[in-house]
Formats: sequence, C-alpha cells, structure tokens
Amino acid sequence: MSDRGQNAGASKAFLLGVGSRELIYVFLMGCAVALSFARSVAFGAGLGPEQMGYYAVATSIAAYGMFFQLGVMNGLNRELPIRLGAGGTDVAANLVGLTTTSLVVMQGIGFLLYVVVLSMVPFDDELIGNAFLFGGVLALSAPFLQLVFLRMRALQLVVEFAALQALTALLMLVFGYWAIPWLAYRGPILAIVMVNVLTFFIVTLLWLQPANYLHVDRSDLVHLIRVGAPLMLAGVVTSLMMGMDRLFLIKFATPSEVGIYQMASMPMTLGIIGSGILGQYVGPKLLFDFGANRDLSDVYRRALKSSLSVAIPLLLLSPLVTPLARLVFDRWLPEYVSGLDMVLVFYVSGVLIAANVIGIVLSAADQQFQLLVGSVGVTVLGFGIYVAVSREGRPLIWYAYANLAIQAINYGVVLWLAHRAASSVDPHVARPLD
Repeated sequence: MSDRGQNAGASKAFLLGVGSRELIYVFLMGCAVALSFARSVAFGAGLGPEQMGYYAVATSIAAYGMFFQLGVMNGLNRELPIRLGAGGTDVAANLVGLTTTSLVVMQGIGFLLYVVVLSMVPFDDELIGNAFLFGGVLALSAPFLQLVFLRMRALQLVVEFAALQALTALLMLVFGYWAIPWLAYRGPILAIVMVNVLTFFIVTLLWLQPANYLHVDRSDLVHLIRVGAPLMLAGVVTSLMMGMDRLFLIKFATPSEVGIYQMASMPMTLGIIGSGILGQYVGPKLLFDFGANRDLSDVYRRALKSSLSVAIPLLLLSPLVTPLARLVFDRWLPEYVSGLDMVLVFYVSGVLIAANVIGIVLSAADQQFQLLVGSVGVTVLGFGIYVAVSREGRPLIWYAYANLAIQAINYGVVLWLAHRAASSVDPHVARPLD
C-alpha cells in the first residue's frame, strides 16, 4: 500500500476512533442526565410536596459545604490537568495525595463546627433543623465523589468517567427511592451519601493510579489554596446565586410550597447537571491543552464555541417544554401541577447555566479573583431583587423570574470577563505553573 493510502487509512481510523469515543461519551452522559431526571421525578412522587420541601432544604444547604474546603479542591481542579498536560505525573500524584488528606481534615473540622453552631440555633419546625443537619452530612460526603470524577477527567478518561456518572446516578435513584418508605426525605440523602463514599474507596483502590498520600508540603498546599480559594469562593457565591430563591422561600413559604417550587425547577437542576457535564469534559481538556501549548486565545474560542453549541439548540427546543412538562406532571406528579407555569422559566435559566462554561478562560489565565468579583456583584444584585419580591409578597413564579434575570446577568458578566482576559493577556503568555 502506498504511503498516501496508509496515511488515509490511519486518518480514517483515527477519526472513527474519536467519533466512537465521543458517541459513547454522549450516550452515557445522556443516560446520566436521564437518570438524574428520573430521580427527581421518583423522589418527588415518593415523598410528596411537604417531604420534598425538607429534601430541598437539605440539598440547598449541602451546596455551601465547599466553603470548608478552603479552595483546595478547586486548586487541584485547575492544576492537575495542567500538570498532566505538561508531563508532571509525579507532581500530580503528590497534589492528589495532599488534597485528599487535607480535605478529610478540613471537612471534618468544618462539620464539627457546623454541628456546634446548628445546636445553638432555634428552629420553629424541628424537621427543618433536621434537614439542615442532613444537609451538612451530604456536604461532608460530596467531595469524595468529586475527587474521583476530577481525577478521571484530568486523566482524559472520558468514557470511563461517563460510565461512572451513569452508574452512580442509577444507584442513587434505586437506593434513594427504596429508602423513602422507611426514612422519608432522609432516605434519599443517606443513599446519596453512601454512593459518594463507597464510589470513592472502590474506584480509588481498584481503578485510579496510586497517589502519594504521605506527601505533606506546605508550599504546595498554600499554592492550591491561592489558586483555588477565589474559585471556591466564586463557587460558593454562585451556589448562593442559584439557590438564593430557596433560602427566601424557606423563610416566607410553607414546606409544601418549597416542594412544589423544587419540582418546578427540575429543568434548572438539569441545567446545573448539564453545566457540570459540559464543564467536566470541556474544562479539563482545555486546561490540559493549555498546559501543553499555553494558548489562551484558543481556550477562549473553544470555550465560547462550546457554550453557543449548547445554548442555541436548547433554546430552539423551548416551545416543547411546557407540553412535555404537562404530560409528566399530569401522569406522575399531580400534587405538583400548580407549579407547571414556572417550568418554562426554569428551563431558560437551566440553559443559561448549562452553557456558562466560559469561566474556564479566567481559570487558565490565573484570574480567578476576577471571576469571584463578578459573582459577588451579581449575587448582591440578586439579593436586592429577591428582597423586593419577598417584601411585596409576590407569588412563587416571581421568584422564578427573578432567578432567570440573575442567570442572564451572570452569563453576560462571565462572558465579558473572559473576553477581556483573552484580549488583555498575551495569548501565549501566562503565569508559570510553580
């Protein structure tokens, strides 16, 4: 065979391989999203509006657990793919080990402080206090699964990562729904905690490369915190931004109303999941390539392309949302049908969240503080909007509209900051890794 024929065959095989790999990834992640959606429907149907309200309180509180990580996980999220892209496997093993041991210590201390503070807070509804406690337990377990996913993404194990996503989603659905008759809203939470912890130990011991858990280096820890603390704070602020409506509703609405609102916001929840899926695939890949060629302008272009390729098709599908939602609510969730008018609003919010992956440009440019400042600004504005809505005693849908406005503003702010970073920094120059 001629060289040209061999090259053509190799190119074709390469394209087929990449295409097959991408197709498997999309299929498995689609399964993960479908199972997450089924989990929301199953939990809502099994719990009922009031118990679903307590479940929503617990999951909302758990979102702020990252505060006790001091940014170490976020720092590893940036550093690990860049180090691996530059060929630093030994350094990567040290960082993984240091991060794991640091998280165990910091999260343990943070949870104990949380329990002490919680014991001093009076609750009119004892179940609300219990929901806060179970939210803390859920937050304590979440980093274990996050660390496994982070390592797999950084190693470019995209198909294996997607398979594990689908498997954990299935296990959370099955065990969570099974536990509802015995433990009510606590059952799904404890099932998620169990899956988080067991997945960490099984996958770490049997699948991932060994990490150096004896590595204790203050300078490395300080570096991870310096890099990750702004990202962590931005993440906490973003969680507050996306869940602030529920915090106001905990104060001004009944548990049943919170449960109805939670089920109506399923499209937004799927958007958050979609953002994680897209970010987990695109982010480490862009950072890995950035570690190899250090081209910031290329990171911006590819991140923007990924964002638009998600947002445009999903927005074009929006006319189908309400009819499909009505079908689901009428058939499986009749107790929540009063929240149907909010579903489309939350769908658009979810699209904006899913497409908002452009912040990876600021991480690559080592401008995490800019992302934090932008998130704080949008959150302060959102707080003012929710205060106005609650003081006027507006119906639930006003909170949904407020959420949509905040997500739209946040998307625009992140896009502007990323464009400015890519334009103002020499595209081939960034801060050194060390």
